Amino acid sequence: MNRVSPGTLDARVLDQATYWVTAEAAVLALRTMSTAQLINVLALLRDHATRMHLGAMVGALADLVEARAVGGTTAEEITHRLTGTSIATVSAAQYLDASPLVRAIRREVADRR
Repeated sequence: MNRVSPGTLDARVLDQATYWVTAEAAVLALRTMSTAQLINVLALLRDHATRMHLGAMVGALADLVEARAVGGTTAEEITHRLTGTSIATVSAAQYLDASPLVRAIRREVADRR
């Protein structure tokens, strides 16, 4: 079971498109949040985009080192081979914009207008 510590912004939240986890570690369904709350979440994520992108790059590098040690590969390496891009070649804003969470929040806000 994955736990989230209150007062932290856990980057794993970007990898899904259904929930937001508050600073108090409360899990909220995006569809139940107000439009203002969703817009505030986008602003918060933008404020932390560089840190989250850097953390993802470090994680991708660690995965690559581990995979190479056992003769394997990673999803990031396959993506680079297929597209010529990688997490290291996109900006922090592009990384954030491509995340399932940000796409879902933008879709939810647009559907309400």
